[in-house]
This record gives sequence, structure tokens and C-alpha cells, in this order.
Amino acid sequence: MYTYNFKDDKNEQIILPGTAKHFLFDQHDRSKNLKEWSSIELAGFRVLFVFFLIQIVPWHPAFYQQVFSINWLDPHFKSLLDLVTFLPELVSTPKWGAWSFSNWFIYLTISVFSAIVWGHYDKSSRQYYFLHYLLRAVVRYKLAFGLIAYGFYLLFQQHMPYPSLSNLHTNYGDLFAWKLYFQTTAINPAYESFLGFVEILAGVLILYPKTVTFGTGLVLGFLGNVAMVNLFYSVGDHVYVNFLLLSSAFLFSYDIPRLYSLLVKGTKAVGEKFYPLWAASRLRNVRRFLRAFAFVVLAFIGFRGYALVDAPYKVPQSDGIEGSYGYYIPTEFKLNNNIIPYSITDPNRWQDVIFEKWSTISIKINRPIKLDISNGDGVETNDLDRNYEIAGAGGRHYFSYTKDPSKDIIYLQNKNINHRTEKWNLSYSFPSDSTMVLEGTNERNDKLYVELLRIDKKYFMYEGRRGRIKL
Repeated sequence: MYTYNFKDDKNEQIILPGTAKHFLFDQHDRSKNLKEWSSIELAGFRVLFVFFLIQIVPWHPAFYQQVFSINWLDPHFKSLLDLVTFLPELVSTPKWGAWSFSNWFIYLTISVFSAIVWGHYDKSSRQYYFLHYLLRAVVRYKLAFGLIAYGFYLLFQQHMPYPSLSNLHTNYGDLFAWKLYFQTTAINPAYESFLGFVEILAGVLILYPKTVTFGTGLVLGFLGNVAMVNLFYSVGDHVYVNFLLLSSAFLFSYDIPRLYSLLVKGTKAVGEKFYPLWAASRLRNVRRFLRAFAFVVLAFIGFRGYALVDAPYKVPQSDGIEGSYGYYIPTEFKLNNNIIPYSITDPNRWQDVIFEKWSTISIKINRPIKLDISNGDGVETNDLDRNYEIAGAGGRHYFSYTKDPSKDIIYLQNKNINHRTEKWNLSYSFPSDSTMVLEGTNERNDKLYVELLRIDKKYFMYEGRRGRIKL
């Protein structure tokens, strides 16, 4: 039989013999034994033990595929985030609806079956204090890593980039619900960073056993709202967010009886905190190393996130045409030498054009769009494939372009994965500070000539309420 040495908050040693029946003494009345676990509590613990470990222990091959796919000499922040927040999947699931939790149903079934077998072979009334401590430690670190990594994601404003000019000129009804939420949150970068700070603070509190109740209490209030956002705005991260919420509830539940006594009944409540002494120096050194390693990993993830502050990975990185940024109205439009007057119904006539600061042009045309239903969260090296600005949005056609400055020519290609065959080769010129002329052909050799007038439009979100606004 093994013997586990524990110490309590008074640093007094308590010995837990690993026999079939043992007790752990209450620190404020050492003559009184703690209540033994009931059969229901034992069965519930066995289920939770398997349910959490099957999702936390890295047993799935996909986890190691992610590990070996990362360039560890120059790892991308998002790749590290995906690794830290990895949850195994036995079956592919739809992105939305109750069936997106299919893997949870499978894991719960496995957990119940395992608990039955475990209980059958362990008929003693032992109380799993040591296993409970280990389970809480594993859940704490999994939860803290996820919170802190996602906190960096928000703190450095990578999750919800600032709305592009094209997004501001997209009709409200042409945006998916999740894109509306992202845009309305991202218009105030400081608030997005504050949300990240709250997650990091909660994660740090959870890393330390003595403050885990404060951290999980903060998480339950904060992530409860995030979980509802994911569900009702169809953001798509609801499975992982609910896993964090469930983990927080499990950790917080440990102190619910004491909080009830203190806050509701108004009676004295003493925390029952017990920690292994790890008698062998080798085990203590391993524990110290693992804790230090965890902090180094989190610091490294934060450093990689900070490196993206000036270059959000969801936004194209190539600069646009110098001096072109703005909102334009086509004053003259010719297609195959035929003048087409302004029209909101003509499938060829451009209604307005927007040049972004980066190498993207968006055009409003009355032409059907097969929407990009992704969340634009992929890590892409090619600007053409950085699709966050078009994901979850309709009403406009987005083109990525490359420049040939020596000839004042741009080569456009539709960014939408469903319309990649649409291409334009256009020369550009600036007859004046407020006008621009585009001329060239498309993939069908249609000839185009467009004169664009830049509109000096004012935006309330830029002007604010600091003084009188003239429109």
C-alpha cells in the first residue's frame, strides 16, 4: 500500500494511508473526521475523472499532427493558440446545433461505462482525495492555459480586427450575426483589450490553488456571457467555451458549501485545503520544473501574440496603391465601349468602389454572391486567402490585387473562394487628388473604363462626440 503525505493551510502534516478506508481530518477540529463520500459522490467523481481526462490528456493523433506541423523556429501565434486549446474529436460534427456536442455525448457514455467498471472492481469505501487533487490540478492548468492564450488573442486585438472601410459600407442585413457582433465589439479596440485582460487575470488566479475560487468565480460571470454570444450569434466556438465553463464550474463547486455557510448562513467557514508534500526530492523538482515550464510557455505565447500587434494576421499585409484609400462613386462607366448609366439593378454596373489601405478593392454590384461562410480565422501567408474581411458578409465583391508600379497596373482576383475565376488587369491613374481612372480587361476580354470620384465621407465612429460634427 502507498502512503500519501499531505499538508494543510496551517502547514501541518497529515498522513493519508492508502488503505481501503481512511480519513482526512478537518483542520479546525482535528478530532472530527470529515464526512465520508457517499456512493453517489464516488460514482460522480469517477464519471468526472474520466470525462475530463479523456479531453485533456493528449492522446489523439490530431494533437501530434498539430505539434509537428508548427515551425518551432518561427511559430505563429494562432498555431500555438490552436495547440493550447485543442480538444480531441472522435467524430466530425456540424458547426452549429445540438449535434455539435456529439463528442461530449460519446465521452460521457465512455465515462459512465468506465465508472461502472471502476466501481465494480473497487468495492471499498475509499475516498479519492489524492485523485481529486490531481484532477483539479490538471483541470486548473488546462483551463488557465486556454484562458490566458485566448486573453492574449483579445488583448492584442487579433480575434476581432478593426472594421474595414468596406465593412462600414456593407448593409446591416448583409452581415451574418457573428460578423455583426465582431464588428460592433472591434470598433472600440480598448474594450476588446480589456476583455482579454479579464481572461488573463482569471487564468493567473486559477493557476494558484489559493486563488482558484476567485478566478473561477470571475470566469463563470465572464464566460457565461461569452457562451451565450457563441450560441446566439453563431460564432462557432461554443463547444470549447462551454468546456471552459464546465471546467470552471467543477473547480468552483469545491468551495460552494463553505461559501454558502459564510454568505448565506452567516456562520464560520474554514477552507479545507490540502496539498501533497511530495516526500521524494525528485518529485518536488519535477513539480517545480513543470510549473516553471508552464509559465515559460505562456510567456512565449504572449510574446508571439504581441509580435502581431502592428500586423494582424487576418488582414492582408501588402500595402495598397499609395493615395488610393477611400470611398469612390463611378461617375462614368464603360463596358466594351458602351456607356452604362448609374443603376442599382444592372448586373455589370459598379455602384461604388472602396480602396482599402491594404491590397483589397471592394465593389458593390447587383450580382449574386455565393457567400463565404467560414469565420476567416485561418493562418494564411497569401493575401488572397486572408478572407476575414469577406467572411460572413454579402453585398460586395472583394478583389485582392498585386501591383506593377513601373507600369501603374494592378492585377485583380476575386477573393471569394467561390468566385476565384473572376480577374481584371487594370491600369490606374490619378487625374486629380479626388479622381481616379481604371482601364483594362477581365478574364473574358471584356473592356472596362471607369472614372471614379472620391467622396470625403465622415463617419460617426471616427468623429465621436468631442465636438460639433459637420457632414
